[in-house]
Amino acid sequence: MELVYVNSVTPAQRHSIKLSSKHLKRAPLIKNKIKGLITQNGRNNSGRITVRHKGGGHKKSYRKINYNRTDDSTGIICSIEYDPNRNSNIASVYDLSKKKFFII
Repeated sequence: MELVYVNSVTPAQRHSIKLSSKHLKRAPLIKNKIKGLITQNGRNNSGRITVRHKGGGHKKSYRKINYNRTDDSTGIICSIEYDPNRNSNIASVYDLSKKKFFII
């Protein structure tokens, strides 16, 4: 894991440190936790464009994240991946009870 120190352009960026994206996995490891995401892109129920300047972009898929981890478990982080629907990276965890899930 490599850290990148940001050259400060504004005072808000003065002490910011980012995670290098070259170590992030591109292909997801847990395929059954990934679903297709249908976007509206400014269209109504009949499929016609009703809002201008919307749409385009890259095709996204939704990663289901385990938010409520109620049981005490020990797991291994397999990879850190980029999530296109959030402003954060997610980690794929392999639990010792043979479960796989995503966490933020």
